[in-house]
Amino acid sequence: LQQGGLDAEQTAALKDQMKNERDKVNAMIKDMLGEDGYTKYEEYERTEQERIVVTQFAHETSSSGTPLDAAASDNLVKIMSEERAAAARDAQYMKPESLTPGELTESTVERLLRQERGITERVASRASTCLTPAQLSAFEEFQARQTRMREVQLRMAARMFQGNAPKP
Repeated sequence: LQQGGLDAEQTAALKDQMKNERDKVNAMIKDMLGEDGYTKYEEYERTEQERIVVTQFAHETSSSGTPLDAAASDNLVKIMSEERAAAARDAQYMKPESLTPGELTESTVERLLRQERGITERVASRASTCLTPAQLSAFEEFQARQTRMREVQLRMAARMFQGNAPKP
């Protein structure tokens, strides 16, 4: 936000305003769904990233002869969500989406990638409890590709925000 022409005070005020608006919307959703419905909604929202990844992986495996069933998909989402939540409880955890463009430096990228690799390793280790050996192998390859794509995205963003974007 700070590279968008806002100073630190304006950025803080905008973040506060966004939080207040988000809180209002969440209160309306809670009123509409009730306590139990809102709890399910929060879980659904909280696991969105994991569900997207598992859906992509399930799509890949559907034509391979080792498709994921619903139980394996659900378990994989649960494992991924739990590992990400466990990592987030670490005082050193860095939430990528909370970074401002100016904070995205090479050292930050390295830290984010180490963090992501740790989560990925723990997920793969636990995934053996719900995937067949063939599915697990495919999942590990899938995770490696996802991590590599994430690395490319982060490094490109860091160069762009530091004024070193590659020339077309």
